[in-house]
Amino acid sequence: MSWLELEDKAKGLRYTRRIPIIKWSEWSKIAMSECGIQSEDGVKLATEFLHDLGTVVYFNTPESGLNDTVILDSEWLMDVFKTVVSAKHDPRYGGAGAVRAGVLNHSDLDFIWKPPYYPPELHPFLLAVLEKFEVLHRLEGKAIGNTEISDELMSSDVTSLKGAGVSSAVNNVHSSVNAGRSLIPSLLPEQKPPEAEIAKVWPTSASSGQTQLGRTYVFEFLPNGFFSRLMVRVLHSEWRAKLFWRFGIILYKSESLLRLELDSVTHTLTLLGTLLASLLL
Repeated sequence: MSWLELEDKAKGLRYTRRIPIIKWSEWSKIAMSECGIQSEDGVKLATEFLHDLGTVVYFNTPESGLNDTVILDSEWLMDVFKTVVSAKHDPRYGGAGAVRAGVLNHSDLDFIWKPPYYPPELHPFLLAVLEKFEVLHRLEGKAIGNTEISDELMSSDVTSLKGAGVSSAVNNVHSSVNAGRSLIPSLLPEQKPPEAEIAKVWPTSASSGQTQLGRTYVFEFLPNGFFSRLMVRVLHSEWRAKLFWRFGIILYKSESLLRLELDSVTHTLTLLGTLLASLLL
């Protein structure tokens, strides 16, 4: 019963906040003092249950930097996704979208995420959430490194942010965010680059001292966004991108190359790799 009470609390809290997020310390206090949950571990179990139900969004993963925050409204998070993948045209670029050729310059975040619902201080947190959901991959910059959200921004008073100034600390975080870029694979051009361009980063034949390996997978069905998420997941590893398009990517790691390519019509995934022959011994 206490878990259901916590669910009711979450639904009620959504409507008392301009931004439907809450710090874990406050959430845990509410759960134990008002809903009868006896321990911190119990609160985590209840919160993960509500996450599975879709009532809240919570990541109990300290390495992500997101475990100190509970998102009270999953629909609000979907709106965040939509602002990125369907960014409006920006007249500053002659009508081109704010996300150009699948790459988002963080300096354009002010155009996509505007206060009072998406103030600059919230941008690092939102980028971290999008990366957690494998919507984007940070190419460079320190945008994901700071996901702290101030108590003022998390205030339960929906009017508290009206006319609020931005502190120097927020300005510093904002500058750090603006310095980076992120790759959004689902917005990459569908057209495959010319073979001449591919040949610059992928050998037409195996070089001396290298071995080329390949594997092909044919699927009966693939969900929308499969390859985009695969790209982000691979980029989260030690591999780095040389060239990418909507359904293909060429990566490198040390002296090795990896090429992933999807035929979206036949659902055929092709993997090719080159590595030094000495690594096979």
